[in-house]
Amino acid sequence: MGSELFVADVSNDGIPRDVRSVVPDASVLMGNDEFRPSVAISDDGAIGLAWTNIRGDVYATWADSLHGPFGSPVRLNQDTVQTAIQGYVRARFADKGNLHTVWLDARRAGPDEEEPADLYYRLADGSEREHRLTSDDGTVCGCCRPDLAVETDGEMTVAYRAAGTDGYRDVSYLSRSAKGEVTVQRATDPMWKIQGCPVSGPAIVRNGLIWKDASQGHQRILSTQGGKLQIVTAADSTWTPTMSPKRVSQGRVFVPGQPVGKIYRRNESSWEHEADVPEWVSSLAATDDMYYLVGAPRRKLKVEVRAIDPAR
Repeated sequence: MGSELFVADVSNDGIPRDVRSVVPDASVLMGNDEFRPSVAISDDGAIGLAWTNIRGDVYATWADSLHGPFGSPVRLNQDTVQTAIQGYVRARFADKGNLHTVWLDARRAGPDEEEPADLYYRLADGSEREHRLTSDDGTVCGCCRPDLAVETDGEMTVAYRAAGTDGYRDVSYLSRSAKGEVTVQRATDPMWKIQGCPVSGPAIVRNGLIWKDASQGHQRILSTQGGKLQIVTAADSTWTPTMSPKRVSQGRVFVPGQPVGKIYRRNESSWEHEADVPEWVSSLAATDDMYYLVGAPRRKLKVEVRAIDPAR
């Protein structure tokens, strides 16, 4: 048995309104935080959702607005391998309004195995066939969620954690042109040699990437900006990051942690600490003047709204 998938508006006092079930048949497969359903919002207010169902297939749907009707879910993967692990899906809108998706797909692996895994891409309306973005020469880390950025003309970038035959599991990014030409590049020199998946995918931010790393024996948040590697923050005796950084906007990220989560904002040359939020927060959104905090302490949904300090 899976879970239902709900959407809701949130008032400025943190009260969910117009709560609706988008997937009422309780068929959404839930896992770790990296496996969570993906939510995308376009500049004109359209909302897109993507998830994996209990049969292991990837689906997406969208509506022109939060209060509008959602279309019938579209099955994105087109294989017939019933035992393949497919998920960790990411959905993003392009400027023209098309909903694009990318996911991890282990159809080359054995039954119920996560690797070798590939990146697959497809428009959520099903108008094109699925595209395998990676090749047999390598594999993608099978449980680190990828991120996706799409341009108007069809160009896109996918950030992911590679799983090299040399044992390194470092962040790479894949660029696909409007003509379908694909190039792959490491974000850094080889850094993190680890057996097994660290369950920690990267996020695409302004002029670079950001991700969680433990190659030096302790948790830290790294970023590349214009090809330059930076340490955003690192665990110490008083604080540790607990999940991957989450993009709030191109210039703002959220790092869940203990005993607090941390919000960082990008300035011209580095990331600066903007605010702390409670440990129970697992995701957040922001407007010009408000944070919308979301989490599930004691397995019960909680939403809280906080004003952004104008002095920052």
